[in-house]
Amino acid sequence: MMLLCGGKANRIYMGEYRDPSDYDDFDYIGKRKKRDLTRFVTDDESDENDQRSRDIENQIIFSKKKRYEGNELLEHYSQMERRSAADSARRAVIGRSTHDREAYTYRKRDNGPVFGHRGPAPRVQPQKKHTKNIKKKTKESGVWDKVIKTAICIVVAIGVIFAVYYGTVASLLENINISEVETSWEDDPHEDVASVKIRDDGSATNILLLGIDSDGSSGSRADTIIILSITGDSLKLTSILRDNLVYVPGHGRTKINHSYAYGGAALTMRTIESNYRIKIDEYISIDMDSLVKVVEAVGGVTLEISDAEAKEINNFLGCSISGGRRKLTAEQAVYFSRIRRIDSDFARTGRQRKLLSALVDECKSLGVSGLMNLAQDVSPYLTTNMSRTRLATIGLKAVGCLSEPFEQLTLPFDGSFSYRSVSGMSVLDSDLYENTQKLHEFIYG
Repeated sequence: MMLLCGGKANRIYMGEYRDPSDYDDFDYIGKRKKRDLTRFVTDDESDENDQRSRDIENQIIFSKKKRYEGNELLEHYSQMERRSAADSARRAVIGRSTHDREAYTYRKRDNGPVFGHRGPAPRVQPQKKHTKNIKKKTKESGVWDKVIKTAICIVVAIGVIFAVYYGTVASLLENINISEVETSWEDDPHEDVASVKIRDDGSATNILLLGIDSDGSSGSRADTIIILSITGDSLKLTSILRDNLVYVPGHGRTKINHSYAYGGAALTMRTIESNYRIKIDEYISIDMDSLVKVVEAVGGVTLEISDAEAKEINNFLGCSISGGRRKLTAEQAVYFSRIRRIDSDFARTGRQRKLLSALVDECKSLGVSGLMNLAQDVSPYLTTNMSRTRLATIGLKAVGCLSEPFEQLTLPFDGSFSYRSVSGMSVLDSDLYENTQKLHEFIYG
């Protein structure tokens, strides 16, 4: 395009200013057109060549892409991934919470803008969980849960059993005679054993068994005095002869069976404590007439008797039995335990222990229902200062020892006494200290 003004022409071509005086009009115009035309053709050819080069290059790149062997393509994609990762990182930094944004600052460096951290220390990465340990702990925890649940079930079951047992015993012993007595007396030992400490260490449960010669009323004496000791694995019976000369607190020296006549079961327990230095606070008593009914409740007992004993029973009861091992009726068995005229008080206490052992053997064969009926039938004839719950506890302790026979001891033991007459009474004057030591060794070991 050309513009002419006045005598001179100012030419503007493609934004370039040229002075028209440099050329004449015709020469300028002709040359210019020719040169421009040539340039346009050259530019078009150059563009075509560039395009062909690009096409060839793209064909090479895409052919390599298809074969997954093009380093250029891989580098191209790597650069794209790096740029994408950088953009993601920047967006993550920008999108942080206010606290984290304040922890970062934008700085200028020679090589361009970068993000520098000036905030708090890097966050501690959580420790990797050890799957094996977790599984092991989970398994152990599961095992312990089962153990705990099983233990709880066992404890609950035992609790229910005990509740049923104690409730049943309390019901069966509803008619037992409970007579509370004072047992917090002051210690008053005989001078011969004053240096011996009272044994009450809990390793044995000592219960006084009393057989009263009549109905147990005032003035009645204790014909049978037996200490039942329940240890961890055995039952021990200690018979104290009724003619044994002892110190009765408040009454001086006299036969031990008189203590019951003077002060009942409480004074008899206190007398044993004063002379033999063992603590006894519990008792069970029965009169001889009631003992017959107890033996009847178990259907009689089987005993080994001598011909002399059989003859004495026949003479007293008007029956005809012979010596040997045989089943005795209740009357025959109770009288057997009271025979004294044919020998001595030592033999008599031995027969009492034999009767007690025979009763226990009969009870073993009764079964649960039989024992329950027996307890209900016998309880009205028994007197004790123990509660029904305490009796149930004693029963549990004794059951574990019934598989073994009774261990037995008689006081005074042979060689530790002499016969004497005191105030017209025939008594056994014994060495209290030696007998006390013997009793402690027998019960406590």
